[in-house]
Amino acid sequence: MPYEIDGVIGVRKKLTIEAGTTLQFQHGSGIKIEDFDSALVAMGTSTQPIIFTGVEETPGFWNGLYFLNTNETGSTTARSRLHHTVVEFGGGELHLDSNAEEFRGNIMLDGSGYNIAVEVQDSIIRKSSGYGIWLDCLAHLTNTNNTFAENPSGDIGQEKDCN
Repeated sequence: MPYEIDGVIGVRKKLTIEAGTTLQFQHGSGIKIEDFDSALVAMGTSTQPIIFTGVEETPGFWNGLYFLNTNETGSTTARSRLHHTVVEFGGGELHLDSNAEEFRGNIMLDGSGYNIAVEVQDSIIRKSSGYGIWLDCLAHLTNTNNTFAENPSGDIGQEKDCN
């Protein structure tokens, strides 16, 4: 039985999602991991993946998974881990700055002056309205054995002008 999410879940500590769980998001909903002490740990298995999807199978229907400032300055150790997950139909209307189109994706990593590190492994990232995964300049992604499909902006995008 899937869990239906209506709204944005703000995570300020550690959120662990069990293998085999399906989360279906209403339009404009998502998960925002938003503090130095926060983490999203979604450890599925090959036979029981964790699914993040929209209530409707439309690219951009829900916002996606948004990681913001989850590491102290200088740390590149990933506390958030997505293993054996499916993330699909995300990349909705999440405005990070004036050029929001560039930043649409199923998974978004935004250090905003700090660091952020996320590990994605053995997962399927598909059917976003933008990128599969979008990174800002201070993001550290461990990308291992993932499958990307039908992400119109590309599989992984990174902020330009990272000086």
